[in-house]
Amino acid sequence: MAEIIARRSFTEQAPDQLIENTKKVIAANEPTAYRASMIASVNADSRDILAKISQPVLVIVGEGDLTTPVECSRYLHQHIEGSQLVILPEARHICTQERPDLFNQALVAFLHNAEDR
Repeated sequence: MAEIIARRSFTEQAPDQLIENTKKVIAANEPTAYRASMIASVNADSRDILAKISQPVLVIVGEGDLTTPVECSRYLHQHIEGSQLVILPEARHICTQERPDLFNQALVAFLHNAEDR
């Protein structure tokens, strides 16, 4: 399972070491707790509260994310007033590790803009 999740979390261009490290992290989880967290994630539905969010929100997604596809992030962006959407190229689900440079640039820019409000 760790192999499958790690492989689908990164693009084919991701360094092997990144995938191997992710597999180790996933495999180190206690199986029952990991399963419960996956079930909770699948069953989570916060759509009814999105319009109530009044704080600045940054939605970042990898353009090839297979776990939470871009369409899901677009939905969040469309339903959270004033939110910002950033789609990182050449990245999948763990874009923080696959494209840390672009992720950090987007985050820092967002924080500076939020600070100016």
